[in-house]
Amino acid sequence: MAAVADGDLLSAVLAQPDDDSLRIVYADQLEERGELARATLIRMECALASVPPYDARWLQHWQWLAEHRGALGLPSLPSGVEWPPLATERGLPSRLRVNDVDTFLTHAAAIFAAAPIRHLHIDARANPFPLARFLASPLLARITSLQFQLGRFGADAIEMLENAESVQHLEQLSFEFEGIVDGGLHHLVRSPLAQRLSRLGLYDNFFLNHGSSLTRAFHDAPSLPALRQLELGRNRLDAEVLRVVLAVVGNLTALELHDNPLGDDGFRLLAESPSLLHLTNLGLDKTGPRLAGVRALSSAGGLPALRSLSLRHNRLGPTSARALAGATLGSELRFLDLSGNVLGDAGVALIIASPSFPSLERADLRDNQLGPETAARAQGWFLETQRR
Repeated sequence: MAAVADGDLLSAVLAQPDDDSLRIVYADQLEERGELARATLIRMECALASVPPYDARWLQHWQWLAEHRGALGLPSLPSGVEWPPLATERGLPSRLRVNDVDTFLTHAAAIFAAAPIRHLHIDARANPFPLARFLASPLLARITSLQFQLGRFGADAIEMLENAESVQHLEQLSFEFEGIVDGGLHHLVRSPLAQRLSRLGLYDNFFLNHGSSLTRAFHDAPSLPALRQLELGRNRLDAEVLRVVLAVVGNLTALELHDNPLGDDGFRLLAESPSLLHLTNLGLDKTGPRLAGVRALSSAGGLPALRSLSLRHNRLGPTSARALAGATLGSELRFLDLSGNVLGDAGVALIIASPSFPSLERADLRDNQLGPETAARAQGWFLETQRR
């Protein structure tokens, strides 16, 4: 396997992956060797590390990267292990997708010697999945984020995970596509492991039972004070399920709820919840609000810190646009995504003319059944917000 580079500097970065000063020195070395694009990538992503994902500077970065794919410098990998589309973090390969755990364990030493891997996305569909052998690898001590899909982890698997010495530095844990089942989630939210997690992802695990597993798991569960990011997309949960979950998460900064039938009741709950005072990012794509729900959210007093709001594909029309245009929650918004709705020319004109979004830096109004003139105005408004 080809390494990212030879020399003591890369070894120092691998040993201290959180030290950006080492990465900058390493970038200087790369530039001296004529690898300017790779050096630029490291410097750019280190500078963007504390910038929120909705910031226009990230959009400019992705545009630059699309024109400089060679800057990634991704090492070759054996079949069964691959780099995901967004593999780098602060300029170096950090995220890895594992489709074959046996292959990963065989080559783990070489992979970890080539790049500062911190995040693993694991296909756990093998029956049985060799979780004990996977967790026995001492190299997992470098991992801060694990994502499992298709594993159907129960209580025994979660107990094995929480007791593994190799993942004591774990900060983010995700399960998707039936990655976890009722008993596993019930055990997890009551475990010491959950108490230290800053991010919990539960995407598309309980679609068939309309999120009832979430109700059973979170009911009377202890609070999760360290949790900052919660992903609950595509679990078919409604307002009542969401109410139970929010009761134990009082310090969230990001909440993703896309593809859930929240309706007006869910929007009212979000607008009034005392658990969301610190929330900065809220994802509500395909959540089915009507005018009453949009009005409740628009006048929300319980979301004072909100910076990013996504309402894509909700069939919002001109009357909803009027409610949003008069929003009181929008004064601190930096990003607003209304793409894929039916605002029409009149609705988009209301949004553009509204004084309710003085801090907006990015907005997306595409695919709203617009005529050519309004589409041009919307694009101009988008560019204007980017320049702010």
